[in-house]
Amino acid sequence: MLKHEFEVLLGCKVTDESYVEANTMYMNAGEMAKEDFCREWLKIGHTSLAHALSDSVSELRKQLDKAK
Repeated sequence: MLKHEFEVLLGCKVTDESYVEANTMYMNAGEMAKEDFCREWLKIGHTSLAHALSDSVSELRKQLDKAK
């Protein structure tokens, strides 16, 4: 999702750093709709648990890519 789309769906501006973090989580969320992701992001997107889970998914994806 583009930064502009993310901001429109959230209803506010975000820093580039927040957008990169959110977009990584969005990409790790599977087939989740943008609108659903943004609603959830407003609730829990900044929690350490959400970041830890997204980081774990990113690491597993890297390992899968190396194994291919």
